[in-house]
Amino acid sequence: MNAPTKDQIVKLRETYQSAFNIKSIRQAQEECAELIHSSYGAWRKWEDGDRHMHPGLWELATLKVSNTITASNPEATLERLARRKEPA
Repeated sequence: MNAPTKDQIVKLRETYQSAFNIKSIRQAQEECAELIHSSYGAWRKWEDGDRHMHPGLWELATLKVSNTITASNPEATLERLARRKEPA
């Protein structure tokens, strides 16, 4: 597994930000960093491309963001899964 690109990191934060209707980029960055026990400054540097995120942290971040979104809205998750299984 390779380190994520800055665009992938931004997209993950934007997904989180949108799911929780967070207006402030900084707040979303702080919360994403907190999910993986990191600092806001580190997250910002990953998004800016000034620092590379370790692939293990990237894997953790994607899992935690996904799980946090799912846990906040289990009904929507079940609906999404049901639509996936419907024949085309």
